[in-house]
Order: sequence, then C-alpha cells, then structure tokens
Amino acid sequence: MVLVQTESEKRMHRVLYLLRFLRATILHYVFFVALVFMNVGLGISGLYSPVDQYIDTMKLFLAALSDYYIHFFLVAVVVFATAFFVILYFSIIHVWKWALRMLVVATIVIMVANAFVYIAQVSFVVELGLVFAGLYFFALAITTWVFLDIAIGLWSVAGTPEVSAFRATLDSRLTRGLWGLLNKALDLPRTPLQSWPALAAYGLSLVGMLGLAESLSYLLTFGNILSKTSAYSLTCPVDGMEQCMDRSESAAFETLLWLALSVMGIKLSLALHANAKKLSASSVRDILKNSGKRYILYLRSFGSDDIRLPRPRLPLISRIMAPFRFKSLAEEEFFDVVDGYMPLIAIGRPGDGQETAVGVAYREYLPDDSWKAYITDKVVQADKIVLVLNTTEGVLWELSFLLGMGASSKALFFFDPRAKNKGTWLRIKDAIIPIFARFGVLPPDFSFHGNAIAFFFSKGTLV
Repeated sequence: MVLVQTESEKRMHRVLYLLRFLRATILHYVFFVALVFMNVGLGISGLYSPVDQYIDTMKLFLAALSDYYIHFFLVAVVVFATAFFVILYFSIIHVWKWALRMLVVATIVIMVANAFVYIAQVSFVVELGLVFAGLYFFALAITTWVFLDIAIGLWSVAGTPEVSAFRATLDSRLTRGLWGLLNKALDLPRTPLQSWPALAAYGLSLVGMLGLAESLSYLLTFGNILSKTSAYSLTCPVDGMEQCMDRSESAAFETLLWLALSVMGIKLSLALHANAKKLSASSVRDILKNSGKRYILYLRSFGSDDIRLPRPRLPLISRIMAPFRFKSLAEEEFFDVVDGYMPLIAIGRPGDGQETAVGVAYREYLPDDSWKAYITDKVVQADKIVLVLNTTEGVLWELSFLLGMGASSKALFFFDPRAKNKGTWLRIKDAIIPIFARFGVLPPDFSFHGNAIAFFFSKGTLV
C-alpha cells in the first residue's frame, strides 16, 4: 500500500502558519474575552487598552441600545467567534472538506463586508493626516491579503487527495486526556507536571505563546487602526477635526514604533516557545516510572543524531511565523509527535556526558558491552519501535534482532534523512531487503515504488 504524501505535505506547509496563527489567536481571544467581561461585569478597566477601546467603540455604535442589549451583543459575538475558531481548527486537523469549503465562503463574505465598511470611511481617513491615512490603507491591504491567503489555503486543503500528512501531524489520538489535548491544541508541552524543570519549561512556553498572540494581533491589525478609525468617525464631529487630527497623528507615530517592536516580539516569542521544552530534563527511570512503563523505543546509529531535516519551502506568511531556526532534527520531530502520548526512549551516545535528555528522546547511558542486552529487553517490552535505517553494523544487528523477535508489526522503519540522496537510499535498501527476506517478512525480489521515506506493516500489508 502506497501513501503519496508529496502533494499533501506541500498543502500542509501552506497552512501550517494558519494553525500557529489560530493557536495564538485562541490564547489572545481567551485573554481578551476575560478582560471584556471583567470590564463589563465588574467595572474593572485600564488593564489592557485594546479592550477599553473595543468596549468604548461598541458603546458608541450601540448608544441607542440599553446596557442589557449591549451585553447581549457582546455575548453573541463571543459565542459566534468561539464556534468559528473551534470549527476552523478541527476542520483543518481532521480535513473536513465540506466544512473547509463553507469556511472559505464565510471568510470571503466577511472580507467583502469589511471592505464596504472601510471603503465608506476613505474620505474621512484622508482628513486625519498623511501618516494615519497611509497606515490605514496599508492595514486595509494587509488585512485583505491575509483573508485571501487564508481562503486560498483552506480551499487548497479541502482539495487534498491524500490527507495522511495532516492527520499524522495533528492527530488528537496521539494525546491522552483533556489536559494533554488542550496543550497539544495550543502547541504547549503535554506533560508539564512530571518535574519542576518541566513545569518551568511549560511556563516559558506559555509566555512565548502569549507574547506571540499579542505581537501578532498588534501587527495584523496595525495597532487596531481600523477600529480606531471607526471610533474617530463617531467622536470627531463632536470634538472637532483639528483636535482629532492631532490625536490621530500622535496615534500614528506611536503605532509605527509598536509595529517595529511587534515584529521583534513575534520572532522572540517563537524562539522562546520553540526552545522552552529543551529546559525540561528528566531521567529515563523517572519517565518510565511516571508513565507506567509504557514507552516507544527509538533505535538509530549515533551518526543520525546531528542530521537536520531539509528546510521546507514556505510561503511568505509562514516564513514570518517561523522561529529563527526552522530546520530541525528528525528526533525532535518524533519527540514532538508522541509527547504526552508515550515517552520516547533511546540509548545515549557514549561520551556525551549527559544523564538526561531535553527536547528529544530520553536517554540511557550504558557501557559498550551491555547495549545489546539492553536492546533485547526493551524491544520485547516496547509498545512501539522506531528504527532509523542505515548501513551501520549496529543498526543492521538491531533490525535482524527486531525481525527475529517477530516485532515488525509494532515498528516504524524510517530511512536515514541522508537517504534523500539517491545513492544513499539505494545502499540502505540493498542492505535491508535481504534481512527482511531472511526472516520471511518480505520476498527476496521485493521492490519499493519510488524512494520511500518510511514504511510499516499493518495486518500483514506493507504501507
């Protein structure tokens, strides 16, 4: 059985930034809504200026209504936005094609409705000064671009012929419990309570996501300049245009400064979030004790530890949303997938001088003469096994032992990332097929359809 993921992965990279944007937006949204209700329900204001501006603008727009209807309107907006975010997120990770197409239609409708509102304000904006007007039109163009990019990305996902790349990356089945599922949805460490360092790493990761949410929100809305314009259109006739122009000019220069800071904030927040998990360190013994001794065994040659995966070609918005270092280790990707599901454990490279692992598989450091006995015990007890295939003596021994124990049904065989080179891939393939044939798992004349990245066995069928 062949899963062709090339087209799926291209489309996934096209919308990965949207998932990161959604995660940040959800955090920002929860924070924003909490402050709105504190302001409206408890009368607490001044904690966050965008919230105060939003409420003041809503009161101006709804001045003819009573407080009851204003509160009802705010609740309705919260309910609608919550439903929209939930449907959008699950539509992407589960590839609900009909829902994605409906969301594309809704996105375009919102974009067109906003365009009518903002175009109607053009003549008024011009009176507020050159700098403010420039920011306004730039914000309008960026907002339109982002909405169009989201619509195109969602439509592209809805037309993906093979959806396994999406589900393998985002599948909620690789998470245990509501707490783990929430952390996975927000891309936070899934097991923060196993130690104090893990909790500290979780806190830093959360700070990174909140920083991303606030910086991104400010950047994409240009400091809420569109909503400020709506407020000015209601107050300027009362206060006078000259006073309004002074206020708008001051706001424009302040916005330019904070826009520059928000770009830096996005990169710093992403770097903090991406590296926070590396501060969390636990020993293999502690991890297995806390997990009930269920684990995934990670087997590879030590030479594979330092190989970084190829950098994907990303669209512009995705590059903006990427950390400083996007290229990652294959092991980091494996760890991220199973974090919160089962611990990933491995043998440490001799001489590393480390007793714990951070952000990658949890390691056990062993004398040179005892690693085979360790592998023998762990292969039998492991729930699942990942074996990175290459032509080293140790890996070929591990492959022979694994097949001899009849453990092929619980293993993922992953070609060394260096096998992107055709000659390397052929050498690995020529070395492993005779071993599979010797144990009766594959026929001697077996041939792959193209250069496989990885394969496994499902009910006797090679996938």
